[in-house]
Amino acid sequence: MISSSIEKGFKDFLELGKKPRTFEAVRDEVIGIQKKYDSSPEKTSVTGGDLLHKDLVYRYASFSGFTYCDGNERVKRVSGFKADGKLFFTGNFELIAREEKDGYQSILKDKKDFMYQLTVSKENKEIVVAFRGSDNFENYISDINQDRYYHDEIFGDKRLSIENDSCKLPNDKSESFFLRNGFLRSLPANIMDEIDSRIHEVIKANPDFSVVITGHSLGGSLAYLYALHWKVKGNNLAALYTYGQPITGSLSFNDWAAECIGPEKYIRVVSSDDIVPWFSFHVLLKKIAHSSLVNEIFFPNPHDTAFRVCKGSLNSDCSYGISCGKKVWDNHSLYGGLTSTQALCLLGDGPNSSYSQFVEPSVSQKVVNGIKSGWQAVTSIFN
Repeated sequence: MISSSIEKGFKDFLELGKKPRTFEAVRDEVIGIQKKYDSSPEKTSVTGGDLLHKDLVYRYASFSGFTYCDGNERVKRVSGFKADGKLFFTGNFELIAREEKDGYQSILKDKKDFMYQLTVSKENKEIVVAFRGSDNFENYISDINQDRYYHDEIFGDKRLSIENDSCKLPNDKSESFFLRNGFLRSLPANIMDEIDSRIHEVIKANPDFSVVITGHSLGGSLAYLYALHWKVKGNNLAALYTYGQPITGSLSFNDWAAECIGPEKYIRVVSSDDIVPWFSFHVLLKKIAHSSLVNEIFFPNPHDTAFRVCKGSLNSDCSYGISCGKKVWDNHSLYGGLTSTQALCLLGDGPNSSYSQFVEPSVSQKVVNGIKSGWQAVTSIFN
């Protein structure tokens, strides 16, 4: 009863801040992006060598956005979409699987809080596994869970146990080597096994296809952990792209994981002053950070296609250079002018279609500002 009341209150709060988005607006957004550089998604592949290519950055932001869509058919209809004669970033693809599952178990029971999506592109010879970000109250419980998994718990867990010397077992058994358990709890072993089976089934029929894993927000952390699972089980991974990914573990854990995945294959994308990639109490105490080995793509202006590339997370030229007190929620889903949300499915719905997309609520602006002020007050102590 209490959990139902909490969830209802949370949903009511989100409903305050919805406004309509239209097909025409999203289409024009895409046209504007593609006019700013030579976009050729049909010619761009992860096997081409340049994982920092803008077409790839936008492609996997789009697949991540599709995971928020309601209904498989809406996703399927985006395949092959052209804006002003140019093929959309995701090109032609086939939707193989799109499943909602019960992942994280908390006070809320039997909630479909987990979503993964598997698509195949014959043109680009790739399999894309995308994970949905926070979409309900259960997901936010995962986001704020600060419980830790340490060395022996991590590698004693079958999801991350290393097989066939696929990755080197780290020696660090100190308390500075840990994984945030809220994220791992959202990826139960049975779900990982299901995704494994689906990928292997596609690879069996298409042995030359590459595997790309992606996700936005919470989905970025889930993509990261699934990519790590995929690698420690001895599988090949072409690339991992995360968007607005929260910090998933300590710096030492994240550096080890990056080495295992392949730091050159792991691309972490951050939008301007987005608070989510750095939101953790441990950040304030300087105890946690993203990997120092991985490239961060940073959009200083969330509306412009220009981005910077920084090596490692602690580089002041990118998102680390924005003080905690100045970080906000507003641009969490906006990457170089592309909104990585359900809005992208309007491209398949066609002209005159629309839906209500969440934006910062004007009705509850005082509440939002109060939260921001509290955050800024706390972070000012540590800056």
